[in-house]
Amino acid sequence: MDFYRMLSEGYDEIFPYSADAGSLVKSFAPSGGFILDVGSATGQYVKRYTRSGYKAYGLEYVPELVHFRENTAVGDMTDLPFSPVFDVVSCMGNTLAHCRNYTHAENIVRGFYDVLKPQGTAVVQILNYHRILTVKPASLPEIRTEHYVFRRNYEYIKNHISFKGVLKGGRQSRTSTVTLYPLTPRELLDAGMAAGFRFIEYMGTFKGAGFDMAEDFMLVAVLKK
Repeated sequence: MDFYRMLSEGYDEIFPYSADAGSLVKSFAPSGGFILDVGSATGQYVKRYTRSGYKAYGLEYVPELVHFRENTAVGDMTDLPFSPVFDVVSCMGNTLAHCRNYTHAENIVRGFYDVLKPQGTAVVQILNYHRILTVKPASLPEIRTEHYVFRRNYEYIKNHISFKGVLKGGRQSRTSTVTLYPLTPRELLDAGMAAGFRFIEYMGTFKGAGFDMAEDFMLVAVLKK
C-alpha cells in the first residue's frame, strides 16, 4: 500500500509505542508465552515483547514498513502462516478496518481463532465506527510530532471510507489514500461469535475502561477462545 509506504520513515514517531497497549496484550500471555502481532508495522511491539522474554512474532502486509525483521513475516492477515501455538493474537492500529467488507472481516477474525491455543485471547483495536458513521466527521484529529504533521481526512463512499492522509515533514508534503471498511462494534461482535470465541469484552481504552458506543473514539475488543 502506497499509503503506508509514505508513512514508513516516520511511523514510530507518528504512532509511538503505547505502554498501556503493550501491558494489556502481555497480561493475557504467561511468562515466556507466544504472542502474534497482526499488522505489526515497523515491529516496535514485537521487538519489545521479545526483549521482555516473550516468543513474539509479527505479520505485516507492507514490506517497506518492517524495520524489526526478527520473527516477522510479510503477508496478508486473511491467510496467517502460523500454527495454533499462540497465547495472544493482537491486531491493533485500526488494522482490521482494512478489510474489504464484513465477510472478509469475519474470515480474518476466524483466522485469529485458528492460530490461538485453547483458552487463548485475541486483542483487537479499531476506531469506534458506530460513532464515526453517526457523526461523520470530515477529518480525525491532526497528529503533530517533532518532525511531522499528519492530517487525516475521511470521505464517505457507500459502505466504505476513503482515508486521505497528508503527511508534512520539513518542506516536503505527501498525500496518499487508502480505503477502509467501517467495521462497527456490532459487526465485530458477530464476527467473533461466528469464529467461535466464547467470551467477548469491549473497552474504550487500553486501560480496561468500559466502552461507550456513543462517545468513545476507539474500541478495544478482548476475545477469548
